[in-house]
Amino acid sequence: MTANSQKVTIITGASSGIGKATKKVLRKNGHIVYNLDITEDPDDDPAQFIPCDVRKRTAIKAAIDPLYKQEQRIDWAFINAGIHLFDSMENTSDEDFDNVIAVNIYGSFYTAKYVLPYMRDQRKGSIVFMGSDQSIVGKGQSSVYGLTKGAIGQLTKSTAIENAPFNKRVNCVCPVMRIPL
Repeated sequence: MTANSQKVTIITGASSGIGKATKKVLRKNGHIVYNLDITEDPDDDPAQFIPCDVRKRTAIKAAIDPLYKQEQRIDWAFINAGIHLFDSMENTSDEDFDNVIAVNIYGSFYTAKYVLPYMRDQRKGSIVFMGSDQSIVGKGQSSVYGLTKGAIGQLTKSTAIENAPFNKRVNCVCPVMRIPL
């Protein structure tokens, strides 16, 4: 694959878990993959790691704009960064609530918001949001996480409808999370 035919992909939270596994597969298949994360993955090429705290919209914009300027396109965005909180509503501290909301909802919303104009100008692009089975079903001891993943499900639907005329695909993957009983 030549540099011009390689897909330029961003993944939030690609230093561990599903994000890291996706990054490896895409790189193996010839993608240029940028990892936007607060933690550096020692396996990353330093040129493809962009420190980014998705709780802060200014950090997201500061990561995406120069990346686009350098690459002149963003073909795919996997909006994956997220955290889980396994606790009851009553035991959830205000700080934990705010942190889960900031990472899972704000991070997803603002990453899409700042990527979409570039994809609209390109008249193509693909966004995949990281949902969960809790985008669809509820589970005990998971009220805050479920709230955020339900929001991601709705965000995906609305974003897909708004951007279909611009030849952009928007999807949500919803893996099943096993929660101990």
